[in-house]
Amino acid sequence: MVALYQHAKLGKIWYEKNFWNGATTIMVDDIELTRINSLMYTYDRDGIKYTVIIQGNAFSGLKLNFSTNEKNVKPIIVPMVAPFKAYEYIIAFISAILVAVWVSVGMFVPSPILKMSGVEGLICALLAFVGLAVAGRTEEVKYRMFILIITNILGLGISVLLTFI
Repeated sequence: MVALYQHAKLGKIWYEKNFWNGATTIMVDDIELTRINSLMYTYDRDGIKYTVIIQGNAFSGLKLNFSTNEKNVKPIIVPMVAPFKAYEYIIAFISAILVAVWVSVGMFVPSPILKMSGVEGLICALLAFVGLAVAGRTEEVKYRMFILIITNILGLGISVLLTFI
């Protein structure tokens, strides 16, 4: 995940988290921050020592909390990644909801066409989480919706195929 933010006081803030190994890199005006632990970073600029704390994640929204060693200075909260909206979660899990309804109806109506199990619902839910993880890597709403719709279609398609096999 890569995020860029231009702040009036701090300058250009670059946040990058590697998907494969989880390594995080934060740069402020081309100064790479020194890692203290997995959520705290520090750097010096113009004689002022800044401490940066990472708050949140890709699902709930990611913010950087900049605090200094100066007295009477309030911390600066910089929003890096916007959280998912409620409608994005609903869109992501539409296929899992449809399969859950399909399974519920199939329990009461003895029909070979409606024969579906919870495994298909689990597959749809797993694909919904994959869709959210992939969609969280982009800021464009239209691309997020496209990714979530594709994972829904893929989940429903796999579920229907498994039903008839």
